[in-house]
Amino acid sequence: MTHSELQGLISVLQLPCIKLSREEEERKFNFHLIGKKLLWDISIYFPDRFPYSLPKAVLRNTDLIGVLPHVNQSGVICLEESDSLFTDYSRPNEVLALYIEDIVKLLDRISLKIYQDELLDELEGYFAPVKKVYSFYHPSKSTETLYMRVSQPEKIKGRKYSSPIMISHKNESLPLRFSNIESLDKCRREKIMHLPLDGAKLPPASGKDFNVKYFISLLELVSKKNWQRALRLAKKYRPYNTFYIFLTMPRTSGERTQFLLKFTSSHHCEHPLLSTSIDWELELYSILRNSKEYLIERGGGDQSFSEKKVAIIGCGSVGSQISNMLGKAGVGELTLIDFDSLSPDNIYRHHLGGGELNYKPDEKSGIVSSFSKVSALKLRIEQSLPYIKVNSIPKKFNEVVSFNNVKNCDVVIVAVGSPSVNLELNNLLKRHNYKYAVFCWSEAAGIGGHAIAVDLHCSCYECLYTKDKQLNAQSDLSLLKVGQPISKNLTGCAGVFTPFSFIDSNRTAELAATLALYILKNNRASIAESWKGDNSADLTVTDKYKKMPLKERIFLTRNSECRVCNV
Repeated sequence: MTHSELQGLISVLQLPCIKLSREEEERKFNFHLIGKKLLWDISIYFPDRFPYSLPKAVLRNTDLIGVLPHVNQSGVICLEESDSLFTDYSRPNEVLALYIEDIVKLLDRISLKIYQDELLDELEGYFAPVKKVYSFYHPSKSTETLYMRVSQPEKIKGRKYSSPIMISHKNESLPLRFSNIESLDKCRREKIMHLPLDGAKLPPASGKDFNVKYFISLLELVSKKNWQRALRLAKKYRPYNTFYIFLTMPRTSGERTQFLLKFTSSHHCEHPLLSTSIDWELELYSILRNSKEYLIERGGGDQSFSEKKVAIIGCGSVGSQISNMLGKAGVGELTLIDFDSLSPDNIYRHHLGGGELNYKPDEKSGIVSSFSKVSALKLRIEQSLPYIKVNSIPKKFNEVVSFNNVKNCDVVIVAVGSPSVNLELNNLLKRHNYKYAVFCWSEAAGIGGHAIAVDLHCSCYECLYTKDKQLNAQSDLSLLKVGQPISKNLTGCAGVFTPFSFIDSNRTAELAATLALYILKNNRASIAESWKGDNSADLTVTDKYKKMPLKERIFLTRNSECRVCNV
């Protein structure tokens, strides 16, 4: 919308809550809005993309900044409801009217003192410091020593300056396989203090900065025990001109507000807790949380899975996706079992890609060797997720079925794809007294896929088969009839493969991962889930396919004719 069009829109805007509107500068208009008790002085900034995106509203009643929640230090109003407001570009007048009415409703509501606690919960967003520091530390409620990595100092106008990079607990090691975090070992390490508060205070009035006076007022909220501990630690610091304090305060959600405070003086002084002089210059850093507790919850994972262990047999197209999904769901330990190596044939439907292929010959033999799938997958997952343990076992399952780190897993997932191998592994799992298992497989040509969760003490994979069907190895879930040509080959007999796509693999992996998490959460199984695709290849399908909806869940029961369960 052009500037002149915007002027025309506002000139005809008529709402009972608008007392006055005037243009202050191009695309910025001031409004006096009538609330229930107060007259709200608001500036509204219109982006060039309006009405495809909403404007920004700023509160000009400066005496209320630092009192009202959902209004930051600069007066910007956080209209949370705007996320669900449909900006119909064809009706900009109605969009603007609704936006202004929502602002008045929000300001009227939050002007009630009962909502001030909301501001105490959002102090990080209120101050919104520009400078940031990473933290792998999950704050406790006790004063303690932390480590802070700082960059190498650089000279600016003759003085040396360094910047804080990362904070961690002094007694906890960093996840060194994660990303390129090992590079932080080259950074200087300093000791800083974590000072936890037992409560929070409203920020300085009228939008003033987080200052030393405000900091001193916050010290009233330190418990006696933590204060005594803080003074003991402060006395161990030598006089200097720069100190850092990691300050936290409780939120109603159970999480803690977190800031890094940098105190700077023109001369060497004692620690700020021993010398709370207002001569200190105070600078605020926001915290980029990297702790396990925060990342798992923020990413939609479940913290209760962090102590769970899952083994995955078969780390091909489906199994590799399952491992990625379970890792991102918060499962703490994965054991990957597959004797195969990664080849170029895999990369278009595998979680791994061309980056994990090897073209470099060995310096001694001159031979180019392929990387193990599980070894490469282990490295990829640990580089992507900081708080996970991955075991890679490049062997066949029958060689490791009795290994303790496999037997101690809470769930075993079989993702080998072959029905006959599934039957063999089912026998092995039963004989070695495993309890929970998930079997999954995709059928050819995108016709569908399945995952079943079984309590092996009650039923098993072979319960899907009856004696008369056993010879053809076709389960009760099968969507394609056996005995028809399905496989393709591009290079002769050695290149035979069963066609299905990356999307097919993902759909099956999602079913298997979901059932594994269901077992971990509920300690129950005996469920089968299936998805159905199009029969674009015009293959001969079973009656099951013809009757089945696009997605189906059924509950499994023990088959009285099962040759494994009834031994």
